[in-house]
Amino acid sequence: MSAAFNLPSDPGRIEQLETTIAAEVHRIDDLQRENDRLEHRNADLAEQLVAAETQRDKTRDLLEVKERQALAHADENATLKRELDDALKENARVKADLTRCLRLLGQGLDLADTWRGTCEWAEAVHTALTHLPEDTK
Repeated sequence: MSAAFNLPSDPGRIEQLETTIAAEVHRIDDLQRENDRLEHRNADLAEQLVAAETQRDKTRDLLEVKERQALAHADENATLKRELDDALKENARVKADLTRCLRLLGQGLDLADTWRGTCEWAEAVHTALTHLPEDTK
């Protein structure tokens, strides 16, 4: 059987090759250990990445819920604002009606005062206007 590669006949050269081979084997072992360490580090980083992505997804879901709640609250606030505006308009209308009624009541009282004592009807109107029933509510 012939060797695939010719061995040197010089003993110094053989020793040098043995040293080189031993150094290369040692370097290969070091590289294998470094590779193992990096594979473990990659596995740890992959776990951290999965955890970070899970947390990101949970945070995104929570943010979406909060955004929906904010939109719902904004809608509710807009509805309440419209209802308040409507109530204020109604209050202004009622106040205007009340002012008109009070003005008419005053005019009626003035008229009843003017005609008081001249006829039974004017006396009854004056009495009715000056003795209005109290609000029982």
